[in-house]
Amino acid sequence: MADELRDEDADSANIQQVVVTPTAEGRTDGTATSGLFGLPPELRINIYELVLLRDSLVDAQWREPALLSVSRRVRDEASSVYYKGNQFNHDIMDCNADLMHKWVLHVYGLGFDRLKIDMLVVGQPNWTNLLQWCRELCECKAGVCLKCANGRDELDSVVEAATQIAVQFCDADRSWEECKPVLEALRLTVGTFEPRWLV
Repeated sequence: MADELRDEDADSANIQQVVVTPTAEGRTDGTATSGLFGLPPELRINIYELVLLRDSLVDAQWREPALLSVSRRVRDEASSVYYKGNQFNHDIMDCNADLMHKWVLHVYGLGFDRLKIDMLVVGQPNWTNLLQWCRELCECKAGVCLKCANGRDELDSVVEAATQIAVQFCDADRSWEECKPVLEALRLTVGTFEPRWLV
């Protein structure tokens, strides 16, 4: 009776039962497909998206989600979901983006050439730090989409403008020597309103 009821419920709901049986037949590497890897790739990607994608900014950090450490195969499949599908946040203190630059290079080294990063700029204007960051951006060829996350104050505006100039020069395959005079013109302009940029 219980079996009949289950069959009727399945029929009435138009549910189709799918059984996946792991097998090693036909595998060139000699391993059986089971568990997660017994699922079709589209379902695995959906699972990765549910676990790794966030509606809010993700703090850019050296520590990746634990799922990316499960196995090399999971990492290969899930990394693109994590790095291409999220928007990252990184704090910049006194225009020193050295840590963010190292993180960008690390992720770029994994094969991801376009990242979306919101910079949280805090502290004081520091042209030396900002110029170093822009040079690294211009020379490294790691594509990033950067914007300031914390509003439109003077510090944000200058950092974002300088960063975008460096990214545009990088994207156009122009040299740092061509980029630097444009940034110096920006410095002189903003220095008339905020003398700390001229220090």
